[in-house]
Amino acid sequence: MLIRKKAIPVWVGIFIILGAIAFPASRIIRVQTLAHIADLLLSIPLFYLALSYLNRPTAAPDLFHRTLQ
Repeated sequence: MLIRKKAIPVWVGIFIILGAIAFPASRIIRVQTLAHIADLLLSIPLFYLALSYLNRPTAAPDLFHRTLQ
């Protein structure tokens, strides 16, 4: 859905999909290498999305000053 609406880059969406498939598979068959790969496949794109969200101009609203008014 996010890829189709172009809200995220395609590579980020593919990494999240692959990580979502690898995560339960690695836990079910208990292969430690696959578990590390699944964690990386999920961590890298989510870290990228967090940084891109924080670096945009309206990333953090100034809630402290709004509550004082």
